[in-house]
Parts: sequence; structure tokens; C-alpha cells
Amino acid sequence: MSTFSNSSSSSNSGTTGNDSTSSAAAHQRPAAAAGDSAELLARCTAAQMDRMLYQTLVISSFDGLAMEPDANADPIADTLARRMLAHAQLRRGHRVLDLATGTGLFAVAAGRAVGSAPGGVLALDISTRMVELARRNVKTSGLRNIEVRQADVEATDLPPASYDLITASAALPYMYRPGEALARWRRWLRPNGRLVVNSFKSPYDPECGLLYELAAAHGLSSVLADPLAAVGGDAEGVRRLLEAAGYKRVQVTEESMEVLAPAASAREYAEAMWASSVTSPHHCLKQYLLEPQVEHLEQQQRQQQQQQQQQQQRRRPHSPLPGSPAAASASASASMPSSLAGQELGSAAAGQREKGGAAVGGGRGAGAPGVSAAALAAAAAAGASASASVGVGASRAGKAGGSRGQGRPLGGGGPALGLKLQPGQRPGSLQAPDAGVTAAAAAAAAAAAAAAGASAPAAAPAEMNAEAVQRLKDEFLSAAERSVKKRLRSGAVRTQVHVLWAVAYAS
Repeated sequence: MSTFSNSSSSSNSGTTGNDSTSSAAAHQRPAAAAGDSAELLARCTAAQMDRMLYQTLVISSFDGLAMEPDANADPIADTLARRMLAHAQLRRGHRVLDLATGTGLFAVAAGRAVGSAPGGVLALDISTRMVELARRNVKTSGLRNIEVRQADVEATDLPPASYDLITASAALPYMYRPGEALARWRRWLRPNGRLVVNSFKSPYDPECGLLYELAAAHGLSSVLADPLAAVGGDAEGVRRLLEAAGYKRVQVTEESMEVLAPAASAREYAEAMWASSVTSPHHCLKQYLLEPQVEHLEQQQRQQQQQQQQQQQRRRPHSPLPGSPAAASASASASMPSSLAGQELGSAAAGQREKGGAAVGGGRGAGAPGVSAAALAAAAAAGASASASVGVGASRAGKAGGSRGQGRPLGGGGPALGLKLQPGQRPGSLQAPDAGVTAAAAAAAAAAAAAAGASAPAAAPAEMNAEAVQRLKDEFLSAAERSVKKRLRSGAVRTQVHVLWAVAYAS
């Protein structure tokens, strides 16, 4: 069973009960300057791309996870939900708001704890597929005091002062601006209402630390930065972020958990870590590397269209009869806009990804710096097909393996409700994408890019090219392989990860 132990590291603000030590520390700590608070709230987990693109990639990743057959069987998510229940200290009659609910694991447990009206739970998630899965799990539970809605918790509006408790498990690193999201959530709490959130300590594991250090050394930190740093990174950083968002009496504690990830060799694990990182919504390096290929394909498309038009002009005296299939096909080929041509390329690229190739497409947009609409669509489709592409923290750990053992499912008998665990799978290995998810993700990303406007996109960083990334990859794989060998035993990599738990009050 996964094990947690309270770490000696903690950060407190204000007082609870008769904790005189925390009180003294709070009086000694200087208040954060307004400028510092503004900087903390403005921090972004994916500064190299705009909000619309980032959220599209996040949605496609979690939609893919929700559609996998074992989406309800992640012991890591089960353990985090158990700990959330302990920190939440729920009472009968509490009104609970569970943000980024995922499969609804904690929402169901909370529903059992708070009872019927006035008690109840509202669970929100941005992923359509996760919402569908959570609703099925709520229905299975037989509880009638839980409502599940699809919503962007960074933008939705809820009645102020409506909830006794707001929870968000492993969600902050997936917010585009975590500080601004926290400030928004505070308005929904009743006076003396509480927020309970968790986030993994930075770096998530030694290999993540190596990757971000090497990226900085290679000048690639602008596109390969640690999203956990934007959440605070450690106990003190999380406390400062919550205080900047207006919370009072902030307490942050650190707990540890051992995570097991199946791996045949240290090299395999290192390669899986690399694949997971470059396809993560936070980084999505492939969108930059795809750009030259996209430009080349667009040029080929233009040349082919010109050749088709010239051939049609030469054949005009012998053109097919109007309304015939041949005429319709020729007309469609000659008049196909570049955006539709890109969709066809995207479909072909989906099959190429199953063979290990990169997905590319045509059509220009301004969704992100130096990235065409087709590249964004390909990146989103790649995100949907990568089994470990949901980034850092619990989801990646769950994809790679599990915490040691499996305890009794949260909330009683029956299967545990959680995120992804595939025990026999290589950590971070790529799977063939679901055709529906891939197509939907590609279309959503292309639409997002088109909606962003027609202004010329900014250029990608000068140092961002295939050669620079290849050098980083080679150096990372060598260093990560040496690091992983120290923890590889009996076909599994054992990693001690650290979870930061924050409890804060609205007033």
C-alpha cells in the first residue's frame, strides 16, 4: 500500500488552536509586497503558449485517459483521495465544491460524508470525457447529493460565499495561471470556509530535475520549464502563493509516497520519461519542431494545387460531364482550402503516429508563437495518443505504474475510482490513439488556433531547432539512465515523491 509520512518540512501562516509556534512565526514573517503578490498571481505553467491552446491540449490528454478501460483503477489517485478526506475534515451538512474532479473519486467519498441537504457536492471538470465518467461513477454510488458539471474552473462564475469547503487534488499544475485561479476560488467560500489543495513538490522525481536543469543549460528553459515551480515548488512557495491570492491562516505540510513504475531497463525508463515530457501539455516541444515540416508540406500543397489547376485548364475541352463523380472530385481537389487540406494530412498522420512517426498538417494560424494551426492540431492529437502525456505529478505517476500495493477502495467496497493505472505497461510508453479522440483533439486545436486571430505568429526561440533538442535529449538520456539504475529493482523503478498539502481559510 502506498505510504505517507508527515515530513518535518512545513509552512504555516496565522494560527489554528493554540499553536503558539505557528503564531510566533506568523508575526515574524513580513507581509508580501503588492508587487510580489501580483507577480505570484501572474505566474503561468505554460508561458510559451496561449491559454486556449494549452487548455485544448489538457482536455485532449484527460479525454484520452477517461476513455481507457482501466480509468477507474489508479491506486495513486485512491491514496490521494484518502488523504484529501483526512485533511478535509468534513461534517454533515457541509457544502463541498470539488474542482478538477476527474473520475469523481473524492466527490463520491465527500457525498457520503456530508449527507443530504443542506449538505451536497458540486464536482467540476473541464474534460468532457472525465465528466461523463464521473457521472457514471456517481450514479453507481447511488448518491443523490452530488452534481457533476463540465466547466473551466479558471473562468466559470459561481455564486459567492456558497461553499464550506473547496478541494482540488493534483489540479493546480494544470491551471494556466494557478494564482489567479486560487483567487477566484476564494470568492466562492463562505466566511471561515476552507480550501484544501495538493501539489507535488518540485522536482517531481530526480529525472524531472535533471531534465529541467539540462534544459536551462541548453537555453531551452523558456519552452521546457517545470510547471510545479509556477505553483510554488515547495511548502514555502505554496504558502506565499495562497497568501497572494488572499487566503488566511495558511498551513502547508509535506507528505511522502513511494511510487512503483514497471521498467525492463533504466534506458527504457529514461526514454519513456523523455517521450512523456516532450508531449506533455505543459511543454509540447513537438509543436515547435513540426513547424519546418509543416511549412514544407504547405509549399508542396500549393505546388500540387497549381499543377492540378494547370492540368484542368489543359484538359478543359475534355472535362467530365457536370454532376459526374469525376467532375465533383476534380472540383473538390482544385478548390480545397488549405485548412481542409490540413485536416486530410492530419488524418494520414494519425496512422503514421502508430508507426512512431510525427503528425503534421497544413494551414496557418496564430495560436502559439511560431506554430501553425496544423502544427497545433498535430500536437493536440499527439497529446491524446501519449499515455503519459498529461504532464507531471499524480497523473504521470499513475500512468507509469502505481504506489506499492492497493488498499481497500475509498468509501467502501467495489472498485476504486481514480485516474489511470496500467500495471503491465512500460512507463510513459505511447499507445495507438483512439481515432475519435485524436480527430476531435486535432479539430479543437485547429479551431482554437483559427479563433486566436490572423496576426502573424511570433517566431520560435532562436535556439529551438531539432539539433538543439536532439543534443538535450542525448544528454538527458545518458544522465537519466545513470540516475534510474540506482532505483531499479526487480523490474520496477522505486521513487519517493513528496506531496504538499495546503489548508487555507477564506478569512
